[in-house]
Amino acid sequence: MCRRLLEDTRVAILPGGDFGRSPEELTARLAYVDFNGKAAIEALESRLDNTPLEEDFLKRNCGNVIEAIERICDWLIGGKQT
Repeated sequence: MCRRLLEDTRVAILPGGDFGRSPEELTARLAYVDFNGKAAIEALESRLDNTPLEEDFLKRNCGNVIEAIERICDWLIGGKQT
């Protein structure tokens, strides 16, 4: 499944078996690392209130991660490929 996801969407995940999980569990590990953490923290610190983050904030600061999640969701529910 992980190889097929990569081929179809260009999003990489690792099978849970690589981390000691049983292959029968059909688990996978995701890493949310494709963003500039320093810039995101600085943007958070510059906020004047403690309101929940809006989607636009996430798109500006973690756009690649959001795009990857959307690709995975599209692939799972509709077989949409990029």
